[in-house]
Amino acid sequence: MDKTGTLTKGEPEVTDVIVDGGTGEDELLRLVSAVERESEHPLAQAIAAHADARGLGIAIGAGTDVAIETADVVLMRSDPLDVPAALRIGRATLRKMRQNLGWAIGYNTIAMPIAAGVLAPAFGLVLRPEIAALSMSGSSVIVAVNALALKQLRLPRTFPAAG
Repeated sequence: MDKTGTLTKGEPEVTDVIVDGGTGEDELLRLVSAVERESEHPLAQAIAAHADARGLGIAIGAGTDVAIETADVVLMRSDPLDVPAALRIGRATLRKMRQNLGWAIGYNTIAMPIAAGVLAPAFGLVLRPEIAALSMSGSSVIVAVNALALKQLRLPRTFPAAG
């Protein structure tokens, strides 16, 4: 019981997250958790625990082993300002994965029936095995080059602390 006579468990806990404006609840929790994760304040720990329970863990590289092991993202420079860059890299990677998947589905939808000879009776179109192998290799090169385009990603600039 606390001083008011209320039965409590003795540690703060996030019960609701209320957002205002264009920021979504998950995004807000990610950012606030990244900033508060290293704090020893009970409210900061409650925020980080709530974000972890929702699977939004971002740990600082200098954090505890438990925080690092359970986090989805670990910031190695111990700078919470790196969170926007980590989020941008994650989004860009997912976008590239979708593009590569779309390319593979499109390529296979067209090339497989031709290689299998499905279009031979109607159009006389058959793909010789060596040409099919070259096409498949070309498809792999296109996917790899598309993935390498991630190097061109522009990240938010962070400035080192003065001192």
